[in-house]
Amino acid sequence: MRQTIFTSMRAAARRLLAVTLVLTLCAAAAVAIAETVNTASEKHFTLEAATREISQDPDRPALTIKEIAKAVRPAVVSIATEGTVSSSYGQLPYDIFGYGYGYGNRRQAPIRRSGAGSGIVISSDGYILTNAHVVTDADTIKVQLSDGKEYDAIVVGVDEINDVAVIKIEAKDLSVAVFGDSDQLEIGELAVAIGNPLGESHGSVTAGIISALASTITIDGNDMTLLQTDAAINPGNSGGALVNSFGEIIGIVNAKAASLTVEGIGYAIPVNQVRQLIEDIVNGKGVTQAASKGMMLGVTVRDVDAQTAQQYRVPEGVYVVDVEAFSAAEKAGIKGGDTLVSLAGKPVKTVEELNSVKADLEPGIPQDIVVLRDGKEVKLSVTLTSGEQPTL
Repeated sequence: MRQTIFTSMRAAARRLLAVTLVLTLCAAAAVAIAETVNTASEKHFTLEAATREISQDPDRPALTIKEIAKAVRPAVVSIATEGTVSSSYGQLPYDIFGYGYGYGNRRQAPIRRSGAGSGIVISSDGYILTNAHVVTDADTIKVQLSDGKEYDAIVVGVDEINDVAVIKIEAKDLSVAVFGDSDQLEIGELAVAIGNPLGESHGSVTAGIISALASTITIDGNDMTLLQTDAAINPGNSGGALVNSFGEIIGIVNAKAASLTVEGIGYAIPVNQVRQLIEDIVNGKGVTQAASKGMMLGVTVRDVDAQTAQQYRVPEGVYVVDVEAFSAAEKAGIKGGDTLVSLAGKPVKTVEELNSVKADLEPGIPQDIVVLRDGKEVKLSVTLTSGEQPTL
């Protein structure tokens, strides 16, 4: 009996020792993980630290467009995305075989949709700045550098209100963009746009001037104050660089006025407006989806008054500057250059009226929307989505 008890005690001791070792190992692992997390959270990225020292000499020589292109193009990337969206057969006149399903049929089918955009390298280890609308809802994101190398990218953070996103690729020793002071711009200064128009022209360069310093347009109820330029901008330029005469990034291209009757109106986010936000995203300070609350249509719009309508030969009212990829508006068939006439049976003559009507609607319920296109009213059906997004 004594031998049996002694043996049991030794077995219990061995079990206790084993448990102690396991707990010790777990504790060590937890400490290691905590240290890793702490190290990651202690990142201190700044745009100034990511770029060279910029001379503040007002008499410094300006660069030629050729010199600007040579200096900046290596820091501008092409972005290709794919996402899954739901398409209603009832909104399409014909299927792929050429036969109509009939507009009364509302069967839903997931389809793959491709998108293209641009980005700006902001750190040599692979952080890239772009627009939120370029990467939001994308399942896959691929980045192509100026040398043709391709990488898969992940989203680091997105702020939909400011239309800013940062993505990351696993790369080293990348060419990094130099950022300037957008507050020092003057109307008439040289503006060079570098990006990936139509998803087919990596590092394309166009030039114009700064046309306005504080143009206000409204994107899904969010007023944005943007730089305006007449440098040629096309789909795919979103997220690309607007550069001053010293080769410094002073704007992030994000929109254009899209219409056959309108030329030379492109927009870019002033870098000073989002500088701190970009740094916060890279440093992991919790910006993941700072989207506005409310019903989301997915359009960039602006009020067109009588004077503007006469100047640019467009109708008065709520003018659609651009339509976001994968958005409710795109699925409904709304196009850039349309003028919104009514939503849910209520007339909308201003952006304020549009937002007021949207605020009373419920997500997920089809609503009639009427647009003016090529001088004719077109009736469409749109299903708004909720602007509620998770935040960290």
